[in-house]
Amino acid sequence: MRLNSSATIVLTALLSCEPQAFAAGTRQPNFIVIYADDLRADGLSGLGGPAPTPNLDRLLARSMRFPHAMVVSPLCTPSRAQLLTGRYSSQNGVAELPPEKPGDTAPRRTRFNAGEPLLPELLRAGGYITGVVGKWHIDNAPETCGFDFVRTVYGNGDYYDQSYTDEDGRRHPTTGHVEDANAAFGSEFLAHAHAAKKPFFLFYNTRAPHMDSRYSWPSEAATRARLSDERFHLPETLDGSLEGKPSYLEAGRNRTQAMRYGYEDPARVRQHQQEYYATIVELDAKIQRLLDAIEREDLADSTYIVFMGDNGWFLGEHLFTSKVLAYEASVRVPLFISGPGIGPGSSVELATNLDIAPTLLDWAGVAVPDKVYGRSLRSAVSSGGGALRNAVLYEMAPAPDTARNPFIQALRTDTMKLIRTYRTGSETDVEFVELYDLARDPQERHNLADYPEFAARLKEINERMDQEIEAVARGR
Repeated sequence: MRLNSSATIVLTALLSCEPQAFAAGTRQPNFIVIYADDLRADGLSGLGGPAPTPNLDRLLARSMRFPHAMVVSPLCTPSRAQLLTGRYSSQNGVAELPPEKPGDTAPRRTRFNAGEPLLPELLRAGGYITGVVGKWHIDNAPETCGFDFVRTVYGNGDYYDQSYTDEDGRRHPTTGHVEDANAAFGSEFLAHAHAAKKPFFLFYNTRAPHMDSRYSWPSEAATRARLSDERFHLPETLDGSLEGKPSYLEAGRNRTQAMRYGYEDPARVRQHQQEYYATIVELDAKIQRLLDAIEREDLADSTYIVFMGDNGWFLGEHLFTSKVLAYEASVRVPLFISGPGIGPGSSVELATNLDIAPTLLDWAGVAVPDKVYGRSLRSAVSSGGGALRNAVLYEMAPAPDTARNPFIQALRTDTMKLIRTYRTGSETDVEFVELYDLARDPQERHNLADYPEFAARLKEINERMDQEIEAVARGR
């Protein structure tokens, strides 16, 4: 069902509908997915971060956490598309950032393939009210992707006085911080959905802590003052050695932009750490309104809440900034899930953003399409154990400036990582190989690919990676 003139009219009309049961005598559960923008794996204090995040820490305290979680393409747009489909970029069609400026006609892979199975469409067909709030960064309009209720702000922009768009294309200007607006719109959706007595799915996308349009992290001076220098530790790889790594990294954006930021001076890195984590502190304070709304509407016992980062972020590791690369600071993200029957715990599972769609469909009792590549985390959430996979494939399409950004694929196991960098312009001709023992070298300093004693292990992981690549290709 599409919303017509107003979300209120349609959601009120739904009051007369009976909720579908996904098991005898049992109502389908609700879902809230909070997708935090550019949030590192240590972004919250409860996950080892240096800044206080008491509200999200309370949610974390009652959740199953996945300390080995990662995204398979650490970039805003493909990461979101992968969550909504459970499929790789090479499968769903969304592999690059869409143009930020109207009228940019450069050919890009920024739209879902026709007929792509989308999580909100599948849940809506299964009896759910669906909503999306906050950042939207895919070329397809959200109302065409199965969302009934839409309050979105496009792309990467400023933190204050933003204009949102609804499902009918109307503008909703806001004043103040973007995360205050997100929380207000999210609370509005929850109130409507609860009144409708129907199960709901809310895709809640923060803009913080992504940099704003001026390449800064805006926050209140008082917030930054709370985060003194002694909280922060410089990364062990700030020396920037690229020994054993491909040469393109020297001229790649991750390094050149870090130089523009002044990362050769450790004081500048500490300043960026302070600014980055200050935006997270303020995000945590502002998202409390959404968490309070969940309690106020008495939804906690019937709602699964998935909290995840859309990608990591370099804060000086390897003398890099930003994301995209296959190293741990870029691909590792926080992931924890709370809800009915879930107790606090930690899972060893190699969970990914591909797994969110099949997990929610599993809980909803909605059939998971055969094309979905991710796997349900339901058993891992309930027990913390399980072995859905023993390796995760990373794939990153080349950016428009392919001279500096070649095609990269990687395979991560629980202890090892293999990275293939392809020759410029090719997606088959491997130019450089990296192999890291993450158990002994979590900082990914020592490339073992040319060590004779690791030849057998390299061969084994290469073969495993080929199998994953072939499996993904078959699913297109």
